[in-house]
Amino acid sequence: MSTGSKVIALLVAIVLAGLAYLRIGASLGWPAWLWPVTAAGALLTGLALFVRRATKTSSRPLPVTDFPEPIHVPPADPFRNSLVSDLRLQSADPDYWFSLSVTVRWRPSRYADASASDVHLDDVAIQSILDRARPVAARHSPIHPDLLRHDLAAALGDLRADSSGSILVMGRDVAVRLPDEDEARLTEMSRIRKDYQLWEQRREHERLQRDYLAKNFFPDMGSAVVWLLATNECEITETVARLADLAQLTSAANNEEVPPALRSLVTQPFTLAPTLLAADSEPLDLTPPVAQWLDGLTFTSDEERQVFRLRLTKFLQETKQAPQADRITEWYGDAEPDGPAEPTDPSEE
Repeated sequence: MSTGSKVIALLVAIVLAGLAYLRIGASLGWPAWLWPVTAAGALLTGLALFVRRATKTSSRPLPVTDFPEPIHVPPADPFRNSLVSDLRLQSADPDYWFSLSVTVRWRPSRYADASASDVHLDDVAIQSILDRARPVAARHSPIHPDLLRHDLAAALGDLRADSSGSILVMGRDVAVRLPDEDEARLTEMSRIRKDYQLWEQRREHERLQRDYLAKNFFPDMGSAVVWLLATNECEITETVARLADLAQLTSAANNEEVPPALRSLVTQPFTLAPTLLAADSEPLDLTPPVAQWLDGLTFTSDEERQVFRLRLTKFLQETKQAPQADRITEWYGDAEPDGPAEPTDPSEE
């Protein structure tokens, strides 16, 4: 019995008890003032019983009914799964091929032939995945197979019909790799390219340095002096002390002889460093080849040898061989021979 039914039954019992009480009071002849007092007491007593019962009922915990949990039965998967590995895909470089592994998921479409077997439809699904993957792989370099994996996952993840429309197919769990030997070969080629680029940069840096020095510092003696003053913060005394070195450096940088105006600054020729010679080796002969040839000629006297040198020097100057004439003069000096003057050529008279 519910709580509402109990309340109604209690009120009906109170009314019936009140009517029975009035009937008994009328038959016994009770005074008139007793009727309201008795009715009010009965009403208060019924109300008190009702409140007590309602309070007791509300404080009592309601029984908990355990309902069995519903059993969830997942719907049947309409797709067939086929794991395919080592599908070869040509890269942008025709000598390198990717290896593709993918889970092919497919289901027949409403246009599928009812007589077609699952084996045949599975082959159709794999061929459809290959047709969709080949143009994507052909755009990728074999150097970065991980980038191809992301593109293939996006291209194969859509559910599409094959060319015949008999199945709906997509690819999941895409993995792409290169053969180990190809990956090692590409790594080595990449290292060689990086080394070559570094070598090219160093060579270009050295060339720029040479051009910079040749065009800005050593085209002539004046530029070399200005460069030395700039690098030494205008130390004039030190710059003057190194004029001889600058003269020789400028001439060597331009592949020329030291100009005659600067030869007085050069006090001694270049010599090899002592560390370059063995301790027990013979001293290095620094005599020019032309001087060795002149010294090897036989003359009756030193004056005759000197006359020959002067004639040779004059001949070289007349034939525009001034550097060679200057070398002879620089080595032997330009002093006139002691004794009679140089004989005159009869043809000149």
